[in-house]
Amino acid sequence: MEYSKLLDLDWLFRPQSKQDFFDHIWQKKPKLIVSGRSNHFSQLFDKQSLERIIEFSQPQPPSIRLKSVILDEEVEIPLLPNGRINIEQLRKYYMKGHSLILNSVEDYDPLVAQLARSLETEMGARVQVNSYLTPQNEQGFKPHYDTHDVIVAQIDGHKLWKIYPEDSVCPLNEMVDGAPQFRQATTEPELIKLSPGDILYLPRGWVHEAETEDNASLHLTFGIHPPLAKDLLYAALEAMVVKYPQLREALPIGPLGVHDNRQKLEKCFTQLISLYAEHANVHDAAQVIDDQLLRRSRSAGDGHLFGDIEALSTISPETQLQRRRYIRAQLVRVDHETIGLKFLNELIKGPNSFQVAIDYVLGSSQPFYVKDLPQLEASHQLVLASSMVSCGLCSLTHTRLG
Repeated sequence: MEYSKLLDLDWLFRPQSKQDFFDHIWQKKPKLIVSGRSNHFSQLFDKQSLERIIEFSQPQPPSIRLKSVILDEEVEIPLLPNGRINIEQLRKYYMKGHSLILNSVEDYDPLVAQLARSLETEMGARVQVNSYLTPQNEQGFKPHYDTHDVIVAQIDGHKLWKIYPEDSVCPLNEMVDGAPQFRQATTEPELIKLSPGDILYLPRGWVHEAETEDNASLHLTFGIHPPLAKDLLYAALEAMVVKYPQLREALPIGPLGVHDNRQKLEKCFTQLISLYAEHANVHDAAQVIDDQLLRRSRSAGDGHLFGDIEALSTISPETQLQRRRYIRAQLVRVDHETIGLKFLNELIKGPNSFQVAIDYVLGSSQPFYVKDLPQLEASHQLVLASSMVSCGLCSLTHTRLG
């Protein structure tokens, strides 16, 4: 698969509609989203990709694990004296029946990274991709539920999923410690057998387990971590901290539960709640959350980084650019006369006259020529194009000759 191919939700769900998914399935019920696409993931990720990561990237525990339910054990990844993974011993554990789990595959594989970043941009949520390689007739985990939504992409082999009724409504990580809410499933589960190319969605809180039968299985899970309602309140508070010194004051010295401190705290708490109620606003809170997602984006890895830098001096009106769609970006107001294009940790500033051109770039899904940037003089077109390439939002495709 060429890296230039657009990997996004449309590609992941094809031919199903992502809008139908968000309207009728998202955070409502488990669902086999799409099936019958045996070769869909053949060039995205495979066992060879996993093997290369283990050998050449050398992920370290706890990012890589070995686990078996049937053997009732989780073993440490075997390491050589020099700190490298002991591949021979790893092979023996796998042959014995242990599943191999690799977390954060997006940190090691460029295509998986592009897809994860595209999902983050489209969904406004943090995405982590884990891989699970399970031998035949094995099971990696006991029945459990996750505290985040999961999109399962079956890469190779088959896996039988058993999905039980919802156990916990909107669980959080801190609610699962010791599994106080988990009840051993007693009702008959829904059975879903995944084949290569299939997509399964599991909302957080739904108990599930998965096992292989007469063949090994490799699947990826896209863990979706959207901002929660409580995050909106936290973000509004964070936006206020700079403006209001009361929020930066220290609490009383000593145990807060003693009588004198408790009285001081009650007075302080009442004042802070009033301050929050009067000045907290959703616009500032949303901007804080958006900024957090903007900073998660990454622009390298598609093979253009150094070539684009070296070619900056060649940019002309006939140069063609491609916006990296997997990078989250937004138009922001800097002051009365200045706007900005914000992405990664960058802010490209320009006069208000740049707005139409910036909107054009943000909405572009196809390559465009520098000369096509609307309502800008030629010199300003070159300035904006060079800034977007040097900061990583756009890559160079080619220059039209003649």
